[in-house]
Amino acid sequence: MKLLVENGELYVLVRSEGRRLKERGIRRRRLKRLWRRLEELQGQRNSRDELMLKLGAARKEAGRAWSLVDVHLPTTDGRHLVLPRHTRPNKEHELLLYQLGMTLPQQPAPRIAA
Repeated sequence: MKLLVENGELYVLVRSEGRRLKERGIRRRRLKRLWRRLEELQGQRNSRDELMLKLGAARKEAGRAWSLVDVHLPTTDGRHLVLPRHTRPNKEHELLLYQLGMTLPQQPAPRIAA
């Protein structure tokens, strides 16, 4: 249980172990589904625009699980553009971080790998 007082109001965040396990299972299923979809897309020959549309659809379906992967996009010279993604805090966590005076680092910059 976490308590937060803001503007004279008390906010209580309570999460049970059962709820935590359920949410973890949901994220795991979404991540597996996303992984399968990305493998399917890897085997297809799509134009850049088609690939971006399909990646967008996969991202929408995956929800927050999308933030658990690094995206590798091939370049025309045989290298890969790597877009590392990290989980961003939800609203409750952002509020707690704000009240604690803490900030998270920015997303890493893209890099090119051989």
